[in-house]
Amino acid sequence: MKSATIFIFLCLSFYANSQKSKYVLQSEVDINGFKYQTVINDPLNTRIYKLSNGLTVYLSSNKIEPRIQTRIIVGVGSLNDPPGLTGLAHYFEHLMFNGSNKIGSLNWEKEEPLINEMSQLYELYRSTNDSIKSARIYYKIDSVSQEIAKYSNPMELPEIYVSMGAKFSAYTYYHMTSFDNLFPSNELEKWLILEKERFSNIVPRAFCSELERVYEEYNGNQSRDFGKAIYALSEELYRENFHITPIVGYQNHIKRPSVKALLKFFDSYYVPNNMTLCLSGDFDYARAILLIDNSFGKLPRKKYPDFQINQNIKPKDLKERVVYGKGSEYLLLGYLINNFDEEDRKSAVLLNNILDNKIAGLLKNNLIKSKKEKGQRKKCGRKNTKHI
Repeated sequence: MKSATIFIFLCLSFYANSQKSKYVLQSEVDINGFKYQTVINDPLNTRIYKLSNGLTVYLSSNKIEPRIQTRIIVGVGSLNDPPGLTGLAHYFEHLMFNGSNKIGSLNWEKEEPLINEMSQLYELYRSTNDSIKSARIYYKIDSVSQEIAKYSNPMELPEIYVSMGAKFSAYTYYHMTSFDNLFPSNELEKWLILEKERFSNIVPRAFCSELERVYEEYNGNQSRDFGKAIYALSEELYRENFHITPIVGYQNHIKRPSVKALLKFFDSYYVPNNMTLCLSGDFDYARAILLIDNSFGKLPRKKYPDFQINQNIKPKDLKERVVYGKGSEYLLLGYLINNFDEEDRKSAVLLNNILDNKIAGLLKNNLIKSKKEKGQRKKCGRKNTKHI
């Protein structure tokens, strides 16, 4: 183990020395008058803009292929789920593909009152504990949802993406939600118009059907041992510092969602000064930022709820949680680090890969070595045993 300790020390020393020279930012102005920053000697030539409404934009031009990869990051995740509505951030991610009052609606004048009626029925359903009354309300919700379907096409936005030759996806994490797209570079202006529209207003027209998809995702997670183990580990580590819950949510909360809470969530957190737009690919910097400012730059800046994580984490005694599943046994280890910043994260990632990189980490190697040694001792024991 002595050599392993020396190896870790050398790696961390090398990393620490390399961090002495911090990244140096320089400010510049493009031909349109937009101010931006770059990192000196950045091989990707990334430009960092901050629009007047607070939107942060990262641009990195790459002419190798005529495509553009985009990522829109919103600074909100499952840690921001309201009490009693776990899974709301993830559920909202699904509904962001339902379109708006312009995209996905066949007749907004007739669809809007039905959306409002569905919202009120869900609030009534949430507040009702009587099983018979709940069943009647849900029957009414189902009927209204079928009426909504007559005046809308919730798949219009995904269909437009496909017609553009785009690949799209999204995911929700504890502190962020990301929306990704990859499309031909000649579709940049069209893509920006679409995205600005869906980030301007949201219509949960496929609320019921998306709810079923989320519930299927929840059921799938229940059959994955690793997901259950990660949640158990997180719960033990963070219990005293902030309330961590499954990203998909708890079963009883998924069954009783709130349209009203979803719309409030959107209005509170999906604001430009809480968003980052990243583009990498075949585009001209000056034209791209001008198009972005003419689309996303028009979104109104708003104050959003502040969320503080307790960085002064109290040390705990070693705790062990056993999670039972269908797969083979394995071990998860977690460590808390106080006042965790970006430099700590890089050091932690390096140390984590040294200890366990899924191929030949020190923990795995030592475990295999100890098993071999035990196996050798057993063989020696059997060899020297005399049968009577």
